[in-house]
Amino acid sequence: MAHLKEIGAVYRAGADGVLPRIGSAPTGDWQLAARDAANQLHERLGASLDAVILRGSAARAMAVVGSSDLDLIALTKGAHAAPESLDAKGFPELDVEVITIPSDDFLHTKRWQWMRFNLAFCGWTVWGRDVLEGLPEPVLDRSAIAHLHGLSRWIEVWAEHYAAANDRRERHAVCRWVMKRCVRSAFEGVMIDKGVYSRDLYPCAKIASEEHPLFKNALFSAAELAVAPTESIEELSEVVSQCRPLLEDLNRKLLCSRRPHS
Repeated sequence: MAHLKEIGAVYRAGADGVLPRIGSAPTGDWQLAARDAANQLHERLGASLDAVILRGSAARAMAVVGSSDLDLIALTKGAHAAPESLDAKGFPELDVEVITIPSDDFLHTKRWQWMRFNLAFCGWTVWGRDVLEGLPEPVLDRSAIAHLHGLSRWIEVWAEHYAAANDRRERHAVCRWVMKRCVRSAFEGVMIDKGVYSRDLYPCAKIASEEHPLFKNALFSAAELAVAPTESIEELSEVVSQCRPLLEDLNRKLLCSRRPHS
């Protein structure tokens, strides 16, 4: 693990299944970058912008310079496309990812159930009204599963995204995307039974591999490529192929557990 650090936090759910709310203001340059990006969103969207919320590693105090992105949610009044080419001034190498969601949809529709859970767990309001305080407590149940239930969709299309990438930066972004999903999906398959939750790659890989030791090398290879991406489609394909049997088995178990007993 030349680049993957043994860092990250694991949070245990209480007896009622509720996780702590850990979202907080990032420190130093991460906060400057978040506020600058939020100001740019306000400039572009004007009165249509309701709030800007930070999520991901920066809001969990786990961001690593050189490998972490700046992940923002822009809540809007009505539907708006995500602004293109958004960056944080003074941070030219930082990838800024923005998801634009109408506020009413975010607060009330099933589509954004996981995002409501995620932001209740580790979101921080950068700009605008604080919708987070009104969200339900983050409960460790099926609403905490982000990727495993959608395995059949993303595991089939990642290679198309990689082939469509125009340059090294875009290929690295696809690599990080699919590798993070492999690691976190494996963890999602065990987290509810164990009563623990994390979004950090090292503890996710460690806990999942303890439950499924035959896949330890595959999961830690995926975690390594998530922080130190490759441009080798052969290397990436090999790791996906190694992780896939485990993920498909966990996905089948998840689907079976949803079916009503006869």
